[in-house]
Amino acid sequence: MNYIKIKNLGSIDVNELYRKVKEENADKIGCVVSFCGIVRENTRGRITKELHWGMDEDAEDKLRQIAGDESKRDGILNILIYHNIDDLKAQEEVVYILVAAEHRKEGFEALMNIIDRIKDEVHIDMIEKN
Repeated sequence: MNYIKIKNLGSIDVNELYRKVKEENADKIGCVVSFCGIVRENTRGRITKELHWGMDEDAEDKLRQIAGDESKRDGILNILIYHNIDDLKAQEEVVYILVAAEHRKEGFEALMNIIDRIKDEVHIDMIEKN
């Protein structure tokens, strides 16, 4: 089962994300690996106070496709991708990605593929406000 959201996430209870990704196939899950991307305050000496996020209309469909592709891999059971599209300050969360898998190796490989594919395939506009 895949869970995809693109919206103003507000305050997120990370424990709730873990509970959600473990709901389906609970008897087979051996691990949940996760990634939380945050707004970096200092990028190559440049201070970022805030970023505005924007995405193409088909961004959610692309995230669903990425999750669908990765969930077909052996041992991958559930994937959660929540991406924030709010004005975010330094140190605030941009994206949460959780992968429930039978084994850690498959989970980490899928997680890395998801991160790389989001960067390569999903058009995300970041407007920096210093």
